[in-house]
Amino acid sequence: MLNKKLLSRLLLPAMILLCHAACRSSKNANELSNVYKADSLLLFAHRGIAANFPENSAAAINAAKRKGFKAIEIDVQQTGSGDMVIFHDEDGNRLLNVDSSIDKMETSTIKKHPLIFKKSKTGNYVLTLEEVLATYKNEFIIYLDVKSSGIRHFRDIVKVIEKHHSTQQVIFASSSAKCIFFIELFHPRIITALEGFNAGKEWINGIIPGCLKPDFYSGSFKKVTREHIQWLSKKNLWEKRIVFDVDSSNFNAVVNAGFKNIIVDHFDAMESDLLSKPAQQTMVTATTAGGEPAE
Repeated sequence: MLNKKLLSRLLLPAMILLCHAACRSSKNANELSNVYKADSLLLFAHRGIAANFPENSAAAINAAKRKGFKAIEIDVQQTGSGDMVIFHDEDGNRLLNVDSSIDKMETSTIKKHPLIFKKSKTGNYVLTLEEVLATYKNEFIIYLDVKSSGIRHFRDIVKVIEKHHSTQQVIFASSSAKCIFFIELFHPRIITALEGFNAGKEWINGIIPGCLKPDFYSGSFKKVTREHIQWLSKKNLWEKRIVFDVDSSNFNAVVNAGFKNIIVDHFDAMESDLLSKPAQQTMVTATTAGGEPAE
């Protein structure tokens, strides 16, 4: 019997070939609404303002709004109850002081435990994706770092996004090509980002069928090379590239390299960059593989 890893390796190329056959035209344009000026930075507050408040909490998200962020990055996982919660870790040890996997815990149990910040309990509790979209969908572009890996989980997240009419406010991000293919094939209005797109992975862009390409490619700035930057320029893909692993130590280098979509750990010196670029109702259109607007 084939083991799971080998089966997965065999299925992915098969999926790509099938998708090539199924794709007849490029996907329709997706648009992010309520964004900055077209020539401005789009800075995503990494888990909100997590240096001062519990990560992924209402307090951290509200602080990002006060600081002037137009976008946030948050993590989403599924609980044992089937709900989607905003939580990074696989278990509750670090953030809830509970030794249990999040996918084994009931949502009601998770919500009974206050979030831990700097080893102390706080007045903040885990949010559900429903709560976040109901409260913040008109305040931010929301980058959802999807930690789950099952098709059922992907479908459940899409249901929540569509229920709250948030397809123009949410970026569905995953390192799973299977996930991105599923979303692009069956839910093309959802905006997607393929994570793990680092230097050396440029070939991925060439083998994905046009109608299944993600709207954005996301990866660590620490894994960016001069050759990768040159490739982005050659392919005119700057608007599709998102970088993370950015903080006060490398922020200026990231901006100087030409990146516009940046997931960043907040630091005080960056506030002038945020506040000098007020939000406008400009529509930012996701582009296709060649860098041209999709039709």
